[in-house]
Amino acid sequence: MPNYVHHHGNRQRLPIQNKPYILFLYQSSRHVHVTGGIDCTVRSLTPDKAARVMTMPSTPAPDFATLLAPFISSVPAAAVPAFLARLEHTAAARYRMWAEALPAHAEGLLGCAAREDAIAERILALYPANEPAQLSAMDAAIAPAKETYYAVFSALTPIEQMAIQANAERQGAAAWRAMIDDEPEADKKTALEACARIEEESADFLDALLATLASGS
Repeated sequence: MPNYVHHHGNRQRLPIQNKPYILFLYQSSRHVHVTGGIDCTVRSLTPDKAARVMTMPSTPAPDFATLLAPFISSVPAAAVPAFLARLEHTAAARYRMWAEALPAHAEGLLGCAAREDAIAERILALYPANEPAQLSAMDAAIAPAKETYYAVFSALTPIEQMAIQANAERQGAAAWRAMIDDEPEADKKTALEACARIEEESADFLDALLATLASGS
């Protein structure tokens, strides 16, 4: 991905050390949540409905980096990981909603939710952003970022949402690993690799779940 973002209508060149954070914008595609005015309701699925959905052409994941770049670019560079951690928590909330809709698979989906929260907490510990200016910028950007993201998912079925989620998990794993080369501290490198593996664990679970739903098992 090019190392620029859109900022106030212009392409803003970023220092190379910020490039991994922009790559990570793909990861923020994962945060589906129910909020006022946007219908993201998770509907219960019968196996035959799931199979019909899975035989339809796959729904491609949109370019969330471009979609969310205006909001990310409004946050100070040092606060970007913390901002993305906030979005990780909304992904956890979405997994919990899927767990309610698919009680037979609730245990695994709740495990994914716990992993999302664990990633967020790790990132907040690695890259805290508690200065007033950082908090103010994140507070201002989070609501429109979420609303933009919710709108993408509003017309999708839960199966389609989870298929995009699985893709986003793997994009997220690649993004954490992209940060490793530019991170000078060994303990942070280790933690970032751990986050990548956590993402992949959830992606593997979703892939298996989607296959199960498609087969009607």
